[in-house]
Amino acid sequence: MKHYIIPIFVPHKGCPHDCIFCNQKRITGQYKDIEVKDVYHIIEEHLKTIDRKNSHIEISFFGGSFTAIDLEKQREFLEVAKKYVDMGMVDEIRLSTRPDYIDREILDNLKNIVLKI
Repeated sequence: MKHYIIPIFVPHKGCPHDCIFCNQKRITGQYKDIEVKDVYHIIEEHLKTIDRKNSHIEISFFGGSFTAIDLEKQREFLEVAKKYVDMGMVDEIRLSTRPDYIDREILDNLKNIVLKI
């Protein structure tokens, strides 16, 4: 079984810093903020290239600190990703964050967002 990652880049979203060694916009080549329609488009384009039968697929939110993004925006992005999990087209969702933006309250928030969708 092959593992595929569908990368959704949210450069500098949520991160309170703009460190010289971590220029997410330059690293990703993405200079505009991502919107929900972009998340759909990226997922659809990647799924066209993957043989679902023999694969494990994850949608991964990279760059920035996902758990520091505005809660409503987190919900919007996760809602899109969860639709694909619920349809059986994707197996899991991953997100990146800074260690100082993850705690019990944030984890409960994420859990509630995903369960309510």
